[in-house]
Amino acid sequence: MKSCKMRWIMLSVIALAISYSEVGQVFAAEPNRVVIPNSLQDVEGGGGGDDIPDIPFRIQYLCPASQFMSLSNRPHLITHFAARPDASVTAPRTCSLDDVQFRMSTTNATAPLSLTFADNVGSDETIVYEGSLTTHTDNIGPVGGPKEFDYIVELHTPFLYDPNQGNLLIDIRSHSGWIDISPIHDWSRDIFNDHCVYIDDDDALVAAYYLNIPVIQLTLSKPCEYILAGDQNDDCKVDLLDFAIMAANWLIDCNVTPDNPACVQK
Repeated sequence: MKSCKMRWIMLSVIALAISYSEVGQVFAAEPNRVVIPNSLQDVEGGGGGDDIPDIPFRIQYLCPASQFMSLSNRPHLITHFAARPDASVTAPRTCSLDDVQFRMSTTNATAPLSLTFADNVGSDETIVYEGSLTTHTDNIGPVGGPKEFDYIVELHTPFLYDPNQGNLLIDIRSHSGWIDISPIHDWSRDIFNDHCVYIDDDDALVAAYYLNIPVIQLTLSKPCEYILAGDQNDDCKVDLLDFAIMAANWLIDCNVTPDNPACVQK
């Protein structure tokens, strides 16, 4: 009888955990979202950019540490990069790149950026996204802007950024360029005019000219500073969400099914 009761309790907890994983994540802490430049969070940038399709490119832009005051001077993981459509966009839009690489680094470089790309790169440079990319906007927002940040890129490798250590440098390059159409995203017209360098050549070592900085939104999460047994999602606590992760992977054997998405090689 006791064995049956314990089995029933375990099954009930697993069922509860699975339900929690489906609907309970709404109770998780909201990530930090930082718009750069900060002053354009709720204001149209006014300098819409339209990259010419099928042209390779390389672009670097500097995000000053002063733009990350909302992080309370604590290191955070950058997990997503997003841009928003310019006010001139009038319909949903889908854009693709065959090959693109995003790099991030913490740099001592300041504005104006050097036209020599290597001069701007920090020692912790990390490739955070590499491969093909398709991004889409539903063009949601007022006619005159600003629109929602829904050109979203989920980084393959989150980048640990500490504003106390320097400014953030973002380096994007593509050999093929945008296929058929480009995003036409919002750019800052009069702010940070010397924080961005560009050239129509992904292999170039020197930029051709300065650009207005694109208005972007970065999603960041605070990493746990402790090793806590049972903390499956690194949020510094053990709760039903951790149990839900374990329940979702229950009885998966990576030796038998190594292709299972849950099996990530060490």
